[in-house]
Amino acid sequence: MGAIMKRSRFCIRFAAALAFGLSGLGNTASAQISTVPASPISLNPFLSVQGYTPSSPLIVPTAGSGSHCGTFQIVQTGNDGLPDTLTAIAKLSPTGAVGCGPVAVAYANTVAFGITSYNGTNGSGGVIVFEQAPADAGGKRLDQGEVELARFLFPEGFGNPVGAFVTSSTSSGGTLAVTAGSQGAGGTFGQIDYVKYFLSNKSKFSTASARALKFKLGAITQIFAFPGGAGGAEPGSAAVMGPDGNLYGTTLAGGMTGSCFGGCGVVYQLTPPTGNQTQWNENVLYTFGSQPAFSDPYASVSFDSAGNVYTTAAFGDAGDGGGVIKLTKQATFPWPLTTIYAFEQGTSTGAVPLGGVSLDSNGNIYGSTLVDGGKDGSGDGTVFELIKPRKNSGAGNWPIRILRHFHGGPNDGANPSGSIVLIGGDLYGTTYGGGNDVFNGKCPGGGLHDTKPGCGVVYGLPLPTP
Repeated sequence: MGAIMKRSRFCIRFAAALAFGLSGLGNTASAQISTVPASPISLNPFLSVQGYTPSSPLIVPTAGSGSHCGTFQIVQTGNDGLPDTLTAIAKLSPTGAVGCGPVAVAYANTVAFGITSYNGTNGSGGVIVFEQAPADAGGKRLDQGEVELARFLFPEGFGNPVGAFVTSSTSSGGTLAVTAGSQGAGGTFGQIDYVKYFLSNKSKFSTASARALKFKLGAITQIFAFPGGAGGAEPGSAAVMGPDGNLYGTTLAGGMTGSCFGGCGVVYQLTPPTGNQTQWNENVLYTFGSQPAFSDPYASVSFDSAGNVYTTAAFGDAGDGGGVIKLTKQATFPWPLTTIYAFEQGTSTGAVPLGGVSLDSNGNIYGSTLVDGGKDGSGDGTVFELIKPRKNSGAGNWPIRILRHFHGGPNDGANPSGSIVLIGGDLYGTTYGGGNDVFNGKCPGGGLHDTKPGCGVVYGLPLPTP
């Protein structure tokens, strides 16, 4: 494995571009699993969900191929609550006005935003707005998914969006924070923009095809430009709003150089402007490249009830397999780092965690690794649980439990790379490989160890019993 995935920003970007796929799972004796292969119009589905609203269906971006440069699809569940079917609600074209390369979905109270990363009339991608179908008095969905409500483009030179987060949402509108990862207007090293939107009632929702809301786009305003160097550069995921009203996220580059070309990345906090300021103010919570020598944080962050920050680093530490980290909230900067778990390449627990993690109500952590796992470390990634140590147990490390090993092939997924999302009592995620080869050899493969072509699958996995 070490020969395949060495620590380099090119490798991680290549892996992430390929691997952000809704994924299938390998074998386990204890867990029921449900996998949904990619449909004939989808390729390498991936999961990047921020601000998820449990009452709405889960929308999945997929990469697409040829004349289809991506789709947004709804994951519909069966009686067991696990994935059952995928239904396309928007198909993208290389010549279409709204762009290609869907990268994320952000949820508000009544609408959801599907973000594309390139192409479109302005060359910077755009947004498809979906109206969420309401529920009746008993909580039953009135239809099976969202209705397309509007489309809009990002300004020319915006940069390539990597994700978005709804920072405020009411029945009359809200604000969407969009993070762009590459050079945007003014030669920045990535930027974050606020997109204002407005909603009003159009007609009473009565059928699956009706549009109950009217959408109006407001101003698009840059609130922060990454400076490069110590302030970070090239965010690979969305900035998210913490419980304190500040924005938090990670960058792939910037910070200390160490063994990383252009820097090993940072975790940042942005606070709202004061006085006559127009830009948000940055505090660097942690700079990668120091000890422990983690690097390449690709994922967004998560929070516990105390406001502490959790995320992953794809590479680094002694086994160069990356790890899960916690930054403890305090009044001064930087925040102290605790290594929750460090992965090692070529082992049964997996290595290279690209996606973000989710925490349950007990403080246990769920995530996935891109590669390795299996009995001898030759698998294609894992889904893991890190069990929070009990107070006064004397345990300094978090015990790990592997919930699923991936091995590729038509009946399994390979290389999970997107975030793990916890909805009710189930975990949802994606792999870029494995599953069926719906594009007749055009998919990059079933996994780094399994070379059979596969276009990825959606998986659902019930939470384990204590």
